[in-house]
Amino acid sequence: MARFLGITTCLLAVITGNTALRCYVGNEIMCSGDNGVCELLLQLNEICDSDIREVTCLSEATNCRLIFAKLTQNRVTITSRTARCSDEPVDDGCYGQDRLIPSEQKAIEDTEKKTGFNYDEFGLCVCSSDLCNGVTPLSVHLAWIVVSLFVTASIMLG
Repeated sequence: MARFLGITTCLLAVITGNTALRCYVGNEIMCSGDNGVCELLLQLNEICDSDIREVTCLSEATNCRLIFAKLTQNRVTITSRTARCSDEPVDDGCYGQDRLIPSEQKAIEDTEKKTGFNYDEFGLCVCSSDLCNGVTPLSVHLAWIVVSLFVTASIMLG
């Protein structure tokens, strides 16, 4: 009987699999303007090996986050996206800088103080399903919306 329970437990573990949340994690940085600044920034990004990748989060993670920002200084514009797992209790949705956890808020303040860059745009999106924090460019989403509307209109007008 004990052996049967052991086998059943193992089978259930295999069938149910890993229930931990899966998120995209990493950074994506784009830079325009002063080539020297942008070149240095992009080299640092490569050194940090911060490509966006899929990961299984730690069991404590309750949501995936996508933080996006646009920083400017003189003639340089930096656009960044940071994807990560989080255990902060926040409802699904997109928010402004006011919903950051203290360590994220401090990172923004430190960046502004140390670099002189100003945050022109900022957003935080939180979601609680697997791989929901993808960093597909907005233009791709808009293209699908336009195509979907066109197909729907064509069918209806038929």
